Amino acid sequence: MSTWSEVEAAAPELAARVRARFEHHLHHVLGTLTASGAPRLSGTEARFHDGQLWLGCMPSSVKARDLTRDRRFALHSAPTDVEMTDGDAKLNGTVTEVTDLGAITDFLRAIGHGDDIAPGETVAPDVARAFICDIDAATLTRVAGDHLEITTWTFGHDIVVRTVA
Repeated sequence: MSTWSEVEAAAPELAARVRARFEHHLHHVLGTLTASGAPRLSGTEARFHDGQLWLGCMPSSVKARDLTRDRRFALHSAPTDVEMTDGDAKLNGTVTEVTDLGAITDFLRAIGHGDDIAPGETVAPDVARAFICDIDAATLTRVAGDHLEITTWTFGHDIVVRTVA
């Protein structure tokens, strides 16, 4: 598994295009697994911060419970480009929960959600939960002329580009 910085080093062009899709829109679709093993889709914010991809969520949210129970995730960018010329990005991997309240506070401030936290203070533990994503695979699917182009980077492997007519 790789940090976001490691994905950028291993596949810089693909990482830049995937990141652009995630930064184009604030809200994305997160796939997790429920206690019964069924898939669950939730809306979420994903942000790049300090060389990592972070997920923030409310402390009692079902997605936080899902990620704590089973660390695997799939994250899908918001497909806002109707023609899909810029592409549709997906990331797969596992998360690690951030328990350092100072790090969570820095993250919240960096993304503009820490305005109500006084200087020198940290966020209260019941305000937010945060997870750092370890990336197993990154995929960008886009329309290229008359075909679909699917570019995938998988940890430990070369980039694969497939076309579908």
